[in-house]
Amino acid sequence: MQNIRVVCGRCHSFSAHLYEYLAAELGLLDGMTMKSAFCDELVTACDGQIDFPTYDSGTVDYCTKHTGGGDDLFWSYPYEEAVTCDLYSKLFPDLGANEQPDDTVSMRQTPDGSQWWLLGISGQIYAVNSDSMDESELVIHVAGPVPSGGSFYVDFEEGLLDVAFGPMFGDNSYPQYFYVSYTVLLDDGENQRNRLARFTYVPGDAAATRASEEVLLTTVPRFISVHAAGWLGFKPSAYGNPGYQDLYWTTGDGGPQTDPFNHSQDETTMLGAMMRISVPADGTGYTIPPGNYHGSKAEICAIGLRNPWRCSFDRLNDDLYCGDVGQISAEEINLVECGNNYGWSRFEGSRCQEAVQDNEFNPPCDGVDRSGFTFPLFEYCHPDFDSTDICADACADYAYYGTQYGREECASTCSSFAYYGTQYGREVS
Repeated sequence: MQNIRVVCGRCHSFSAHLYEYLAAELGLLDGMTMKSAFCDELVTACDGQIDFPTYDSGTVDYCTKHTGGGDDLFWSYPYEEAVTCDLYSKLFPDLGANEQPDDTVSMRQTPDGSQWWLLGISGQIYAVNSDSMDESELVIHVAGPVPSGGSFYVDFEEGLLDVAFGPMFGDNSYPQYFYVSYTVLLDDGENQRNRLARFTYVPGDAAATRASEEVLLTTVPRFISVHAAGWLGFKPSAYGNPGYQDLYWTTGDGGPQTDPFNHSQDETTMLGAMMRISVPADGTGYTIPPGNYHGSKAEICAIGLRNPWRCSFDRLNDDLYCGDVGQISAEEINLVECGNNYGWSRFEGSRCQEAVQDNEFNPPCDGVDRSGFTFPLFEYCHPDFDSTDICADACADYAYYGTQYGREECASTCSSFAYYGTQYGREVS
């Protein structure tokens, strides 16, 4: 295996999901705050790597601020600007600030291995030569008005979310298709939406590449700027095979916390779901492959997901695994197969989600028939969560920091399992 290469953008808040209390009268979470004991452990372990801010002219320390709720919702970890990162200078020493994204959320290698594409959440994709890494090309900048109407939208967990190469990318006998997942604000007065689009790569001409957009799918309006997910992928066996191949696309439930409006169990919204469509190597549009979920929206492969931010295929058998970001109690890893319902927001992992019990969509969970749901392959609970049913003694702080490559890794540091790219030769970079 080659040396590990980590693309480090701004240390983002995707992992900010430790909660202190619920607002019973609303049935919703009333603050994104850390448990006091966990915050103390975090500061002790990571003080040398993270510049923990203080507040009110230094009179309020970090843990007091972030374990007490108040007006600091959405930030349970150190602010982005408080964290320093020099990994860009190590990985791309010859690339300047205007030659790479400053907020990278994904890196993908072209099927022929010649380039790395670096994707920034604010809208830019840069291509970097795999061998020299001393020059880059702006592939596309999707910020601004969208040719099909509306505008690209970036805020918090939204923006440019992922990219996937068409299976015949690099073969000049076919269009150089690549697929992009992003959020868009239409001109209809509604909230932003998730979108899947196809572009044709025009080397050296970012404007022409941008103008080639074909919109494939757009979800219903989201509730708020969290839980966008947005991963894209083709099965490894699809590459090099012409004709129609299946493209997978994840969306989150669109918020708010606990999904009280039941988006992930709604078979029409394309929120909180895995989509699967079959796209051509040459041509427009898509078809619906057999075996998708039996609901009313034909493009949906599976439902019941919360925020499946990143997924991966087993390169030996095409099995698809997704990490689904947890809520109050547990994180989960799912083997995703079309036709399945993975339970959110009825369940968090394999246990009932208390926050939405007995609302207009979900009756009390005790004794519910579980036969219609598929539960995780693996789940683990948050630090300080006391459970006797699914987690027992398995609650461990490795959920947020642990030991890797001989050194301690801290939550929210740039080197803490930030953004890893996988080569087509199956090696991690």
